[in-house]
Formats: sequence, structure tokens, C-alpha cells
Amino acid sequence: MDIINGIYEFDCELIDQVMIGYTPKDVDIIKKDYREVFDFLQQSIDISDVNQPLNLGEGGQTDLYNALGVAVSFVMFMYTIEPPFYYHLN
Repeated sequence: MDIINGIYEFDCELIDQVMIGYTPKDVDIIKKDYREVFDFLQQSIDISDVNQPLNLGEGGQTDLYNALGVAVSFVMFMYTIEPPFYYHLN
């Protein structure tokens, strides 16, 4: 959940920077649409407790060393569809 919220907050900051000159209502509409996408992604993740912390080498779906785990799969998915996300990672 922290990954999703962090990416969402990061995107909101970018939206604020890019949409200078637009009305606050227009900016809020874009942010609301982004929130809906991120909420959908969170609901799509097959983890019983999305607030459990990520771990290193402890096994399970939230293990960042588990290449087939949900956490790694989600990060890789975001890396492929979210240009600002992978731009800033690189």
C-alpha cells in the first residue's frame, strides 16, 4: 500500500507542476482520476493485508527478493506503464 500511495503522491506533485495555469477544479479532476486508477491497482493485488511491510529474504509475496512475488511484480508493472515513475527511478 505504501508503494501505491507513494507513487500516487509523487504523481500528484508532478501534476501540480505540469498543470500550472489550469483551474484548481481541473487539477482536482485529474488527481481524482489518478486516485481511481491507483485504488483499482491496489484492489487488484492479491495480498490479504496490503499494509504488511515489504521484506528482504523472508519469503512470501511481499519479499523483494522473490522475483515472482506480488511486490516485485507490481513494481515492474508500474515501471512499464508509468513513464514518470521509471524516469525518476533511473
